[in-house]
Amino acid sequence: MVPAPSLMPTGPTPKASRWAKSDTTFGPTGRVMVTVAMFVPLAFFIATGILTFDPFVLAGALIWIGLMAVGLRQVWQPVAHHHRR
Repeated sequence: MVPAPSLMPTGPTPKASRWAKSDTTFGPTGRVMVTVAMFVPLAFFIATGILTFDPFVLAGALIWIGLMAVGLRQVWQPVAHHHRR
């Protein structure tokens, strides 16, 4: 089944960008701040684990790396440009 021509999208589709701001995402400043904020606990885990030779802290660092992978993927997801009307 093919939709009627009047229901098909017209015009160019907006290009996605990792640096664009949308209604539900951060702009470039917010994305960089979230990225830095996610690396601060990682540095703490690694420094504390190395200085105290605590395997539980280093295991926490590995868990945090997994959480960072998920979080940073969502933060840096490409979005369509936000155009004000």
